[in-house]
Amino acid sequence: MSVTCESILNMPELRNNIRLLAGECGLDSAIRWTHILESTESIQFLQGNELTFLTGIKLGKDTGKLLSIIERLTQKHAAGLVINTGKFIPSIPQKAIEKANALSFPLFEIPWNVRLVDVTKLIGTAIVESSMEESSMSYLLEKILLSNQDNFQDYLYSAEFYGYNFTGPMRIAIVDLPHITDSARPSEHTRLINYRQKIRYLIGSVLRSTLHTKLLSMWKNNYFIFILPVNPANDLEQADCIAKLIIKKMTSSLPTLSFFMGLGGYYDQIKQLKISYNEAQLSLKLVEDHTGKKYILYANTGIYQFLNKLQDRSVMAEFYRKTLGKLLLYDQENGTDFTETLHVYLEEGENSANTVQKLFIHRNTLQYRLHRIEEILCQNLKNSDVKISLQIAFKIQKFLTYEGLLTEDELEGSQDKAPQIG
Repeated sequence: MSVTCESILNMPELRNNIRLLAGECGLDSAIRWTHILESTESIQFLQGNELTFLTGIKLGKDTGKLLSIIERLTQKHAAGLVINTGKFIPSIPQKAIEKANALSFPLFEIPWNVRLVDVTKLIGTAIVESSMEESSMSYLLEKILLSNQDNFQDYLYSAEFYGYNFTGPMRIAIVDLPHITDSARPSEHTRLINYRQKIRYLIGSVLRSTLHTKLLSMWKNNYFIFILPVNPANDLEQADCIAKLIIKKMTSSLPTLSFFMGLGGYYDQIKQLKISYNEAQLSLKLVEDHTGKKYILYANTGIYQFLNKLQDRSVMAEFYRKTLGKLLLYDQENGTDFTETLHVYLEEGENSANTVQKLFIHRNTLQYRLHRIEEILCQNLKNSDVKISLQIAFKIQKFLTYEGLLTEDELEGSQDKAPQIG
């Protein structure tokens, strides 16, 4: 887990010496390294996420300059400021505390008799150890999910060393953050690090408070992937609760950030987590298509669970082409949008009022299109079996599109007449 401003408050060696004065809302800031401010000019060289220390040798009682330092450190995305009080700065002025609170910038004080070299060494060691743990566990999860290797014993020894438990059932969860992407610009790189560390911290805090477990996770481009332990006795209720807590935390702390989450099914064996990973990916694609939803459990994906279990995707493609192929081909040749009309009509439960509103067309236009659709497909849309087949075909279309298996060539190559149903 990353070293944060909150975690240094809980270090046994510092607990009795360091005191938080302001910026409690920013305690989840990750600390990348430490930096002692010998002069205010050195602030310009900060790269972001440094925990800065100030002795006040060149500052004294200049409150205005201290306020300026706090503001500049915030602009440089520093993790926080620790002020060494007692000699050059007798006490931290109230205006500085108010400023830090207004900026949600962690402000600490530490007495002069505590040697800063010991403090920075302690924090630096914790950062290095945390980084090694995160890298090792990310590598383990990558091997489990993305490689063809089945022997994970050596990696599991490492996991046990760091206190991770693989003895119970688990599922994979994926958070998609579309705007958290790599950038060549240094300022954007710092922002990316800040977001990633904060997201890791927020999700980790939910798992610690609800399941009393450590977060085992990895980043894959803009996807944050992690393992979620499971209690089979109340699996769906527990997963639903944790998903809602994660969304609440992320929405509260990062209100402008767009994200979605998909959760796979749970499995008892580590090698089966690949299946859960595939299920989480499918769930994620489905939730991104549903306006207003932030997450979906694989158990709630309906017919897509059945489609996902079918090994022969060509059977699905054939059913799709025979059911909807003639209508799609007619649209392509005539520039009409009958397929979309039919899809919306069925999705809206055959409610004409909702359909015309969604498509921005007149009711008479809808009735004309539905009549032409019946003629093109040679089917009766009032027949329940016909409607079920068409709905399944649209689900297949979405599923195969997710997997990149449905191409224009495949569609145009099928001109067989759709079978009569019912």
